[in-house]
Amino acid sequence: MSDFKWALRRAGFVNERGLIDRKKAMKFLSIKSERTLERWMNENNPCPRALKLLEHYSKDTMVHEKWEGFFVCREGLLWTPQGDRFEPEFISKIRIMQRSAGYQQSQIMQQESKLKNLAHVEKMKNEIARLASEIQNITTHTEPELHAFELTLLDPQNPPKLAVIK
Repeated sequence: MSDFKWALRRAGFVNERGLIDRKKAMKFLSIKSERTLERWMNENNPCPRALKLLEHYSKDTMVHEKWEGFFVCREGLLWTPQGDRFEPEFISKIRIMQRSAGYQQSQIMQQESKLKNLAHVEKMKNEIARLASEIQNITTHTEPELHAFELTLLDPQNPPKLAVIK
């Protein structure tokens, strides 16, 4: 038996009768033609990518170095180096969770902006109250007091004062 056929068997591409399951092997190796698979098995000369895929698959390891320590078991679960496992359905939902988190973050930022505006409004409210108190103070003066104030503004000998003369 050739090494390539042995690699197919070791990776688990065997049917109920103990023969190589060609359809599963072709799908896994992304081969379009059964003739290609036959040629690789007869000549024991597959492309290097196919051998590498089979080797990793039979060892339950990932192909790319960034995925070192991760593996997909035969049940189709992704295992992390820390021993966590994830179903494909969960992984496909990660994008939805990221979008949801982004939306939540934008809502938080909007609320923070509203809080800042409320603080500014509160500050302005206090300033308006202070000015209203000043206006109230001015309007409580009698007409002669206001006239005396006007005269101090018009006096060329005295520079204008901004205090009410009582």
